[in-house]
Amino acid sequence: RTSVTELQQLASAAGRLGIEGKANIIGFVEAADKVFVALGDDLEGTAEEIATNLGKISSQFGLEAEFGVGGGIERVGSVMNELAANSKASAGAIFEFTNRMAGLASVAGIAQEDVQALGALFDSTGQSIEVAATTLNTLLPALSEDQERFAAVAGMTAEAFGRMLKDAPIEALKAVAVGAQSSEGGLDGLVATLGDFGVESARAAGIVGVLASNTDEVISITSSLYW
Repeated sequence: RTSVTELQQLASAAGRLGIEGKANIIGFVEAADKVFVALGDDLEGTAEEIATNLGKISSQFGLEAEFGVGGGIERVGSVMNELAANSKASAGAIFEFTNRMAGLASVAGIAQEDVQALGALFDSTGQSIEVAATTLNTLLPALSEDQERFAAVAGMTAEAFGRMLKDAPIEALKAVAVGAQSSEGGLDGLVATLGDFGVESARAAGIVGVLASNTDEVISITSSLYW
């Protein structure tokens, strides 16, 4: 059961996020409390910190606008709970990855549940969440900035790759990873590019390898969720 102090922290988080109106604040506190009760032991931080990050994720992915203040947070929490229950990943790792990726992923058009599923994928395969997020936060903008180069790595025309990047960015990431891993020197070249941006090469290679071979495994879980 959530203590009065923790409920006050959840309400403080609502204020920190600029949520106004009694009904919205109550909805936020109730939804954040559900997540906190279900997963709080697995998530790092105080009730206020956890609730603030939940609210930011919900807002950045447009869930708050679509499902309401409480509904957006419940959606983030439900996916996190489902993925943790159906994979070897921890809820804390999924939460950390989603929090690190939310800003860029939402702009890139990657759905919130797919970002959380990627977090589960990387954690369940023993990858560092920090390195995984850094690698993808580096690689995603690079794909857009140099589409011809990465289309060649993926074995596609620039036009087809551009469409994939716009309509299915995770598939574009996977295509590049598969292409890099299967071509002679391709993986070394991709890892070297990431190294230019300060991503440690050996660890980045592990992330690319996971993307090339395991992406469908965890993302498929999201198709069985209740929406």
